[in-house]
Amino acid sequence: MRRTENHDRKAIAATLIKLGIRTHSEPEPVSAYVNHDRWVADCYCGGAEIVTEGEPMTCGSCGAIREVIWPDAVAELEAELGKRDDPRTRNWYPHETVEDLQRELERHQ
Repeated sequence: MRRTENHDRKAIAATLIKLGIRTHSEPEPVSAYVNHDRWVADCYCGGAEIVTEGEPMTCGSCGAIREVIWPDAVAELEAELGKRDDPRTRNWYPHETVEDLQRELERHQ
């Protein structure tokens, strides 16, 4: 369930418009990050949603459908975060590396 490069966003948006769901035109992609052991992404409207690899994010606040950019090291990041006992400390942001998480864990043991 990795990223999918070829989502037909125009077809998805057309379907949503037929259903009466408001969408943005040509929305920018958003980056996935980990917050309290959940993969999430922030919409530019200020909303945030839990995201699943290989699927676009649909914002519950504004209805935008956004492509989600995932890191290449998802499995490694999840393995490193899984070493933490408290799910509230399982956080990762795109500017961090797996090595950053390892050093952080070492400092707090």
